[in-house]
Amino acid sequence: FRLSLQKKEIDFLTDFDEDLAHMYLNPKVHKSKIIINEVQKSNSLVVQMNAPPDLPFRPITSGTKCPLKRLSTLVNKLLEPFPEKVKSFTKDTWDLLKKLPSSVEKDTKIVSLDVKDLYTNIDNDLGLKAVEYYADKYPEELNTRLGKEFLLK
Repeated sequence: FRLSLQKKEIDFLTDFDEDLAHMYLNPKVHKSKIIINEVQKSNSLVVQMNAPPDLPFRPITSGTKCPLKRLSTLVNKLLEPFPEKVKSFTKDTWDLLKKLPSSVEKDTKIVSLDVKDLYTNIDNDLGLKAVEYYADKYPEELNTRLGKEFLLK
């Protein structure tokens, strides 16, 4: 595929100061029953306490300089047109608000879902099949120089 890439793309993918990804943990204080109880009992804006044993953390990985970050950026750019082809795709809050009806029946329930670890749970083979499906269904959206094979390799 090196012959398909332009010099500026090759430079983008290979010419940078790489570093290992860094992981850190963000506490999810809103999930700790102990913290919630302490806040409810307090009359103060500040609650001082030791870290409770039920305090969960969200792992955050920062890989802005990791070796595959730029390749990931390129692949993301090439895949950008396809999610909008999925009927249920919602880009952001404003997109959702445009899709909602101006009024609903009195007993209508509006439900919100939070999908846990969505991208880390997509099977690689299934992800590749999805890319192949959308590349075949919407070939006009593919980068003509790099094509489907670049995305699937």
